[in-house]
Amino acid sequence: MVLHGTGIYVLVPSPQRYAIHKLIVARRRREGSSKRDKDIQQAEALLELLVQKRPHELNAAWAEAYDRGRTWQQLLGEGLGFINADARDATLRAVDAPRSVIPGLALRFAAPAARYDFGRDVVTFLGESGGATVRCAISREAIEDHFGADGLDPEGRLRRFRENRETIERLLANKYLTWPVEDVGSVLIKSDDVDRLRAKHRR
Repeated sequence: MVLHGTGIYVLVPSPQRYAIHKLIVARRRREGSSKRDKDIQQAEALLELLVQKRPHELNAAWAEAYDRGRTWQQLLGEGLGFINADARDATLRAVDAPRSVIPGLALRFAAPAARYDFGRDVVTFLGESGGATVRCAISREAIEDHFGADGLDPEGRLRRFRENRETIERLLANKYLTWPVEDVGSVLIKSDDVDRLRAKHRR
């Protein structure tokens, strides 16, 4: 109710529906349009709040829109691709959707240096996706169980990682794009993931 005189009743859209609407509208506007930039900023600001305050309502609004068919799915994915990577990942995690809903998104590697993180007990390195840095890691157990590093020290685990780097990067990219988002801006392969990822790749 607007406080004017005795009050005026007005209709206000639900924030989760409005955020979804702004993603679609932004996609429909021409590139370089100031209105598109405004739509993206509004959608991003709303989504960042909704994933914290109303994740269940956001999930329901996304599902309703996504179920409207292929055109809506494409518009939602492309619209979501406009916002910053952290807000995008947090939104996808809230709505239980993989990053692959965004057309053309990929995880790429340019042979960045890998290091052993003693605090987390993982081999870690960086990738890039959609212009944003992605923190990539594989657990010690995964390297020991699947890449012949059982009984080796951290330097030996790093050596096994380098020897199998192409395979590990392929598995990481598969998980990053096609599995539900676990962590914003990062992807980790655990030992239990490896067989599932390899089986999916073989299919």
